[in-house]
Amino acid sequence: RLCTSHRELHVPFSAPLRSESHARVFALSTAGASTSGFHFEAERLREQLDIQLRLLAALRREGGRMGLVRVELFEAHGSLFHRALLEHTVGPLSRGHPDVRIVADGEHFPLRGYYAPVGFSVLAEDEAGVEQRVGIGGFTDWTRRLLERDEERLLVSTMALEKMCEAFSAGRHPAPGTHD
Repeated sequence: RLCTSHRELHVPFSAPLRSESHARVFALSTAGASTSGFHFEAERLREQLDIQLRLLAALRREGGRMGLVRVELFEAHGSLFHRALLEHTVGPLSRGHPDVRIVADGEHFPLRGYYAPVGFSVLAEDEAGVEQRVGIGGFTDWTRRLLERDEERLLVSTMALEKMCEAFSAGRHPAPGTHD
């Protein structure tokens, strides 16, 4: 398990979170070997989503103005993951975050085909009721290909920290590198 907060360079075709070329993001990654029944995948997915939802809840407690928060999950076509996803991810997240709407089989997932067996988006409404995509992630085949072992899994995700502050904070924020 690794995490970082850093400035990231985005190019237009890979920037579903932000339109500017540089953005501060919070990134998570978890790697390990799959177990039977997809328990590893489902529990790691729940863990990363829980972290992102707790960050949004903390922003709200600090005065962040946001409406409905929604998690949209997308499973790759033909995935055998569905039962584990419902039991070990959606169920516990729904109980732990009753004010968050969790939707399985999201129709508008921006990186369909990139993440497998599942990808996700975290969306939150701003003051005007416009839904902002603030988090995105899913499983990749990077460690499986690197280690040449079929049971290897890697879950990666990012949250657009600056976008969250701009979209949900009350009042003005100085530009990065400046002071009030």
